[in-house]
Amino acid sequence: MIVAVLGMGSIGYRHAVNLLALEQTVVGFDPDPIQGPSSSLLLGVKMAETREAALEAADAVVIASPNTNHLEDLTAAVDAGCHVFIEKPLAHKVEGVAEVLERAGVAGLVVFVGMNLRFHPDILEARDRIAKGDLGELLWARFLSASYLPDWRPWQDYRKGYTADPVTGGVIFDSIHEFDLAHHLLGPAEVLAATARSSESIEIPSDDVADILLEHPEGIVSSLHLDYVTKTPQRTIDIMGTEGYLKIDLLDRICSANNDYRAEMASFLACIEGDWEPVCDGFEALRVLRGVIVARELAGLPFVTVRRAIRTDILDILLWRNDPRTRQMFWQGKKIDWKEHASWFLYALEDPQSQHNIFIAQIGTDKIGMVRFDTYDGNPQQFEISINMNPGWRGKGLAKSALLESIAAFRDSTKVELLRAETKETNTASRKLFLSCGFSYVHYDAGGCNYEKVLA
Repeated sequence: MIVAVLGMGSIGYRHAVNLLALEQTVVGFDPDPIQGPSSSLLLGVKMAETREAALEAADAVVIASPNTNHLEDLTAAVDAGCHVFIEKPLAHKVEGVAEVLERAGVAGLVVFVGMNLRFHPDILEARDRIAKGDLGELLWARFLSASYLPDWRPWQDYRKGYTADPVTGGVIFDSIHEFDLAHHLLGPAEVLAATARSSESIEIPSDDVADILLEHPEGIVSSLHLDYVTKTPQRTIDIMGTEGYLKIDLLDRICSANNDYRAEMASFLACIEGDWEPVCDGFEALRVLRGVIVARELAGLPFVTVRRAIRTDILDILLWRNDPRTRQMFWQGKKIDWKEHASWFLYALEDPQSQHNIFIAQIGTDKIGMVRFDTYDGNPQQFEISINMNPGWRGKGLAKSALLESIAAFRDSTKVELLRAETKETNTASRKLFLSCGFSYVHYDAGGCNYEKVLA
């Protein structure tokens, strides 16, 4: 079987290694110009130039891209007729997920969600003991996941990784395993309360400490403590019943943690062959995701929403465009006067012949930036995309969410085959942004770096 691995970071690399050990053929894809080739060299696997090329060559796909790309990659894989193994979380929002899962079901495709801790030997034993009634009537449970984020991958700057994103990163999203284990061991959960914050002790804007209270069937209550700030790692589960008490230390194990990863990959392959059902399918993972999102909402954590620009946005956008730092990144860095701006903006909004589409990204009622889609080279299904953040919200890790949410909103109303972006060579932040959003580097031209993303 040919399996495409989308995203060749640490987890994608691990899955590729395990697939090769399970005697599968692997084709990889990663838009990062360094990560993809280095993985290809180390593993000896073929790397596709685009996601579409990888999917076209494959029977099944492993989605190990950043979680902001999960839903888009899942949609593309289902549309390509591939069985899907998708890393947690299934997505970072619930809108549109059920529809894709239903299409996969109609097409007879497996959607297997990577909750590897369900394959941990102690979790398998705990679930069996609970099912047998060894603990009696369950009363309460406590799940603890505490670690020190700077120690995870010392060779990387964690402050620039996915965990630092205040919208799609943070300890609640990243520790979805604890939500899943509570659901898996005790039954579906409702979120009763949640609190989370950035302690600022490890210099990331996302939540690094969180506490959540869940209620399960029969009134069982469980609590989750999650953090990135504990220098002595702890990952434990306590479950109390009328007939016994169970304590699990997930870090105290003899066999390698990779055994769990290899077991879940073997299980995925068996599901494709029709021998097994997914240990965690898409709809079950969606129920868990809903709980995570409710917890974030109760904790007051940020969510980016987008809308089309309206007349009252005219002054905000002018101020953003004329910000000195922004103008340094423009091809023409001159200051834009009011008359020129007003003429362009009103034409873009109201003229039926306009080739400009402007979206405003917000957190609550605060406007955090603008994303533009301009018809490219006269083709009504190809667009040049650009982003302009509100200077007051710059540097908070929100540009990626603003860009991806705007792309999703634009595609809801417009047929889009191709997005093209061009940045100055010196605009390192934008270059990294487009790569992280699934754009592929195309070429360098007269001081500019060009990127494309195929969406057809």
